[in-house]
Amino acid sequence: MLRYSKRRRVARCLTTWGSSIYIFRASEVGVTAVGGLAGEDLAEAFTAILTDPADGTHRLMTVFEALTVGRPILSLRPLLRSIALDASRPEWQRRRAIEAYFNGVDEPMRLRREMFDELADEPASAAREAIRAQLASHFALVARFSQIEG
Repeated sequence: MLRYSKRRRVARCLTTWGSSIYIFRASEVGVTAVGGLAGEDLAEAFTAILTDPADGTHRLMTVFEALTVGRPILSLRPLLRSIALDASRPEWQRRRAIEAYFNGVDEPMRLRREMFDELADEPASAAREAIRAQLASHFALVARFSQIEG
């Protein structure tokens, strides 16, 4: 936890900024302060966090959020895909990697289908099915919109 003096300084800034406070919130309003961290210049630092087996909490979650709501970092796409498909990773990390991987892709439905099919080769587990359901939920949305437009 931050020392009192630093927490007080942040609180003072929050009060001063008034309606601009939304930048500290999660991803309800576009790219936020966390999303603003995303950039190719931080790809090496993000890779270190994403590949550190000892880092499984706040820093890792912050990186996943930055990669999901911020500018896409193309050089990290292969790593995010490998995390999503890594059965040894916790389900929450795999889900977050999927969300970050699809941030800004050109053909999300084709890539979702490829990942969905590739997961079929993984041994059956509750985590695998939850992740496949996450991917498949987008198939249903596209099918519904196609029916409405057609």
